[in-house]
Amino acid sequence: LHSLRRRQRQMCIRDRSSEDEDESRQQVRDISCPNNHKEFLDMVKRPVSEHPKIVKKIIKAYQPKLAEGNKEKLGKFTGIILRHMIFLSEQKYSGNVPEFASVQNSLLGILKSMSEKYNHPLSDTCRDIIKEMQTRFKEKHFSGLSVGDLTFFTLVGCLFSTSDQYHLIVTPCSILIAEFLEQIKFNSLQRLGFGAVLVKISLQYQRLAKRYMPEVTYFLEKSLATFLANDNSINFNVDTND
Repeated sequence: LHSLRRRQRQMCIRDRSSEDEDESRQQVRDISCPNNHKEFLDMVKRPVSEHPKIVKKIIKAYQPKLAEGNKEKLGKFTGIILRHMIFLSEQKYSGNVPEFASVQNSLLGILKSMSEKYNHPLSDTCRDIIKEMQTRFKEKHFSGLSVGDLTFFTLVGCLFSTSDQYHLIVTPCSILIAEFLEQIKFNSLQRLGFGAVLVKISLQYQRLAKRYMPEVTYFLEKSLATFLANDNSINFNVDTND
């Protein structure tokens, strides 16, 4: 009798598994896995609150066990999720901050889970973003940077180990942050705010390693000196183009 009940449970589990796979295959016919962020944007023309649901639906529909090539597709999609979070951070969301925060937190949870399975393709996407950022800064200086860049640095600290002596993603990000703190002219409140966030991110990277970052000290000294005007007045530009 015990053996019979065990066989019945096993059959029920197999039946449920078969039903789940059939459902996933049906979802594949209903939704495609985007090859780039532009294709993903074309798919998510619904309210922002629906974006995490769409992401989960794509991940479920393209599980590696369902078809050959799905692992590569989800690896690329992991990088697309990262780019989408950066994209969302650059949109105007001041009218509904709670909804935006909820969506970003949901996407971050998904991205962290995916990063454990698809670390290599995610790292490739991060390297591409770092190169793009370097190119923009070289061509346009501060005006080539954006809130999305701060979001990227923050996400790197959430997704990768920041205590390693050398890390393929974290170390280049730390060097780039140091370069920004050293070369940007902090002559406006906007730039000072940008630099302050960079300092906070840099300190978060070093919370375990506790390495000394001279550029952080340099920024703090330069920022304090900005407030020491000779005529006892503080004059800030809204921003400049260099």
